[in-house]
Amino acid sequence: HEVGKGGLLANSGLNILMNFNSGHRFFFGVSGIGQGTPDPEAVLKMVPNSDFTTPWVYTIDVKFDKAFSISSFEVDLYLYVSNLFNRQNALNVYNSTGDPYDDGFLSDPELSGLIVEALGNTYVALYEAINLQNRQHWLFNNGLDADIFGPPRQIRFGMRFNF
Repeated sequence: HEVGKGGLLANSGLNILMNFNSGHRFFFGVSGIGQGTPDPEAVLKMVPNSDFTTPWVYTIDVKFDKAFSISSFEVDLYLYVSNLFNRQNALNVYNSTGDPYDDGFLSDPELSGLIVEALGNTYVALYEAINLQNRQHWLFNNGLDADIFGPPRQIRFGMRFNF
């Protein structure tokens, strides 16, 4: 939209997009050491007819563009920011806890008590860094496309030329 002929905002645009959803259903699982079935990923026994959902998520994306002419062609500069407020959206949760930050292993003394007692706080810190903060076990089992959290803020600059 043109605001004043030749003004600072002439030939510029601003788009704001808000995406949100109420989460999705997941089956609550009961964790245990060992496997429930011969499948490699079968460490959880799923509770049928579970009625649990992941948390609500939202992002706000913003795009600003400005067009101007140089000689015989038009240049359009733009700035696009997705997830403007860098919100950490939990797209998935650990099935054993329903929590995106806790897989249930360390918080359940029946599962981890003997290991933590034998190896101490160094093991706990290493487990938290690898499996909870960096989600290595989750990503190994579910793939890179099914991360627990949505993407962080991304900033893109661009330029388009029209001849």
